[in-house]
Amino acid sequence: MTLLEKNAKANPDKWYPILVREFIKEQYSLEDELAIRNNYDLDNEAYAEEYEAYQRYRLECKARAKAICGIS
Repeated sequence: MTLLEKNAKANPDKWYPILVREFIKEQYSLEDELAIRNNYDLDNEAYAEEYEAYQRYRLECKARAKAICGIS
């Protein structure tokens, strides 16, 4: 078990949101996230595929963070 995993399991309320944000940043910058959300708000149909891919990735990031933090 890594130090990060030990810390995350000891204090999941602190580490879960940090890990989710860091995992999302691996693929999307804050500017990317804002653009995806704004584009989808502007035209749901035209940007649905991009928005859905982003949401799927967010869910994957949350699942990874939960696993590391020992959250079920």
